[in-house]
Amino acid sequence: MSTCDEDEWIVGVSKGGDALDFYDVVMKRRSVRSFAPTTLPADAVDRVLDAAKMAPSQMNMQPWRFLVLEGQARDRLCSVVSASTRLLKDTFPFSGPEALETAARFLSDLGGAPLVVVVTYPRSTSEYDLKVTLLAVGGAVMLLQSAAAAEGMGSVCITCAEWVEEAIRRDLGFEDERLAAIVPIGYPLGDQGEQPPREEKSVRLSTWPQTKVESSLATRAPGLG
Repeated sequence: MSTCDEDEWIVGVSKGGDALDFYDVVMKRRSVRSFAPTTLPADAVDRVLDAAKMAPSQMNMQPWRFLVLEGQARDRLCSVVSASTRLLKDTFPFSGPEALETAARFLSDLGGAPLVVVVTYPRSTSEYDLKVTLLAVGGAVMLLQSAAAAEGMGSVCITCAEWVEEAIRRDLGFEDERLAAIVPIGYPLGDQGEQPPREEKSVRLSTWPQTKVESSLATRAPGLG
């Protein structure tokens, strides 16, 4: 059972299956960093993983692999990932001591998530190959997180584990692959706050060629969304 009211937190596509439910999941999903220790139902986890593998990819290559960690395997991963906290200050110099302490505390136990998905992808032979691979893997991760939200679960996509990627690849035995992300999943614990606002990033064109379009991709401190 979820620790929060499903009707208040999110309306899942599994409840109705229509377009409104889909947009509810997309618009209301947010990153979760505090999880209840409740064991996740196996059938729900299977549905989430099945949804993730439906991501589109060039020539249907499906260039991703999901390593699902629970129990002792999950605890071992936490111990490896926690070593990355020593690099937080150098990587995010604009973050204050309180934010760094919060991040370090989260990484030490991945928010208490009972299940963690390690997402990997094959090594690329060219810049183009890498681009289409990462595009597909990113789509799979987004479906993974959206499907988890539809099941009343929360998740967060972690990429800073790249700092300890070599140790993770060695321990889990995928040294011929690269680490894309680590995704803790579980039922949200406590108030997760409001979803951070999103900025308008769309530019609509009706003529070609077009006069110069000002970029809105300014450098800024990362949000927690």
